[in-house]
Amino acid sequence: MLPHEYPLVTLAGESYSTGRRGKRHRHTRYSADDGGEVIITRHHDRTALVTVIGADGARREFRESLAGTDAWLLSAVGYRLDAA
Repeated sequence: MLPHEYPLVTLAGESYSTGRRGKRHRHTRYSADDGGEVIITRHHDRTALVTVIGADGARREFRESLAGTDAWLLSAVGYRLDAA
């Protein structure tokens, strides 16, 4: 599948929280047009955890150090950000 064929995702919500030992992180949740969901958790040290929940409920997790933009992370796991 080519990148322009990846399912589209749209921003569904953002939240900020304090984790264990005072470490702040941000959750950004995206809804996919194929029924899936992608959650990007960014930590203060620029590490990102990407959780992909498919339409069938299957869950995959990816950890990326020195993570780029959300659009880059979404592309890395087979989705593309809706520009609208």
